[in-house]
Amino acid sequence: GTVVPFDVLVAGSEAARSHGMRVHLDGARLWNAAIASGVDLAQWTGITDSVQVCFSKGLGAPVGSAVCGSKDFVEAARVVRHRLGGAMRQVGVLAAAVDVALDEWERIDGDHTLARELAVGLAQRFPMSVNPSPETNMVLLHEQGCSVPLKTIETALGEAGIRVGFISPTMLRFCTHRDVNSDDVRRVLGVVDMLVADLPTNR
Repeated sequence: GTVVPFDVLVAGSEAARSHGMRVHLDGARLWNAAIASGVDLAQWTGITDSVQVCFSKGLGAPVGSAVCGSKDFVEAARVVRHRLGGAMRQVGVLAAAVDVALDEWERIDGDHTLARELAVGLAQRFPMSVNPSPETNMVLLHEQGCSVPLKTIETALGEAGIRVGFISPTMLRFCTHRDVNSDDVRRVLGVVDMLVADLPTNR
């Protein structure tokens, strides 16, 4: 959920090109980075030769990705896609959902606001385990300093219909998106409060 500083990417791009290398940007969450950094999408893509974007992560479309680059690059990528069985038929309904997501991409800022709301709430309960100021829509809960085992938190949230996931054995990730609202954040914190209240030291 942390945005790589744009000037760092510029320096990396310039270094690669000075050695005759092409630069590709994994832009799966490019829209989140643009909102969080204030750097325009055209600037992010302007320092690369090609970019892959995902329509289902930050944007919230049900499915879809695209690769962008020069005409020759895209034509070559299309051939490889077909060879790997990536062709699809009757995808208009999926494209329509992507179209809506692209029209509303700036609403991602609301996801970031909700993530900060969640992070502040978790940090109040586990001060040493959470960064209370996430840059984007991801909140990471670290095992160190957390009074409730992460597996216990994951299980309890799952039983409440809230899905979170481990990105390492000692780190739990929460993601906000277009289907999450402030009530959901309060539900998460309510489950956590019940777990904290059940600790032997609080009985």
